[in-house]
Amino acid sequence: MVCFAIAKGMISNAGHGKTRFESEVRATEARLRVIQDRWQREASEEPFRIRVSDLKKLAEEHAQLPNRRQQKLRDLERDLYNVQLRHHLERFPVASADTPHVGDNRKAMPSSYGIDDAADVAATAVEAVPGFGQFLTAQMMNWRRSCESKFKFDARGGIDPVDIQRVDQDIAKRRMEIELMLSRGQMELTEVRRRIIIVRGQLQDQLQKAWMEMAQAQANARAA
Repeated sequence: MVCFAIAKGMISNAGHGKTRFESEVRATEARLRVIQDRWQREASEEPFRIRVSDLKKLAEEHAQLPNRRQQKLRDLERDLYNVQLRHHLERFPVASADTPHVGDNRKAMPSSYGIDDAADVAATAVEAVPGFGQFLTAQMMNWRRSCESKFKFDARGGIDPVDIQRVDQDIAKRRMEIELMLSRGQMELTEVRRRIIIVRGQLQDQLQKAWMEMAQAQANARAA
């Protein structure tokens, strides 16, 4: 009877011991996960790689700007008729439009809605101006058509220098934007790399210790 009690106590103690070791395994695994999660958030190379990829795309766009300029000029050549027509219509301000049913006071309103000249006159745009219903919109469209009737296309005229200048200004502006972002990007990469190195230095020992504690706890649990 006494032997049975002793044996039962030994089994009970062994069970408690195994439970304690298993609990320690779970605790060490949890500590390891916390450190690994922090490593992933603060010491991973992913933010650095993403930023490098973004900067490479900007550098590629910068290298393609001359080609982009040529493409814009080719587009202007293909659309030469419409470009010349637009410039022709821009010579006719809405304020001086010959529209019998649209008084001077009404003529001032379209400008507040981006309608300054005949090139801006379109049915949907004019109808959006308060006080301009279908009738007055039709009057404005008739005036635009009268301005169009005076247009003569010059196939030999080539691209308007003003349009070329506008293209060059857009390209120059984008070049400056990209160069500024690339310059800042280099500094950002240096800072990201510095932070990663610092955090890795802080976490390396903690990570190694957590691995060793978990391995020991697992070994203790197996032995129990």
